[in-house]
Amino acid sequence: MRWDGVVEPDYFQFYAVREDADWPLSVLGDHETYRNHLWTDGGFVVISTARKFGTTPVSLEVLADEPDPPSEHWQHVAEVSLVGDGPLEILSWPGDHGPRSKHEIPPGPVRLRVHWAGLVPDQREGVDEHGNSDEHLSLVVWSAPVAPFAVLRDWGSWP
Repeated sequence: MRWDGVVEPDYFQFYAVREDADWPLSVLGDHETYRNHLWTDGGFVVISTARKFGTTPVSLEVLADEPDPPSEHWQHVAEVSLVGDGPLEILSWPGDHGPRSKHEIPPGPVRLRVHWAGLVPDQREGVDEHGNSDEHLSLVVWSAPVAPFAVLRDWGSWP
């Protein structure tokens, strides 16, 4: 299953959550969260963007097995494990209209890999002088045992 859509990041981030997960009391992560641009408590996910505001293309794909290593197209790639049951909801700003999209994913532990591309160093708030950005993200989910957070590719030019 594949979904292609958009999110509206708010202050350089948007969220994904397993439907049965509790929202954390605070979604402010530690320094590592911001350095790695991805954080989860196992059910709620903070996904950072280079773009502060504005429509950002996102895709989500649910796979039966672990995907191949990411292609060179992707500048930054990180993974987290999610636990629990229920669909994965992609949230956008403003969040008062429900999820942007809702996706059936396997019950139990899954792995979420997030890919970033279209990143340009030294752009103020992630956009060029005309307010444009080529940033886009791909999220991939598959059944997998719980594993530690991992950065598969680190884009060294994050602000």
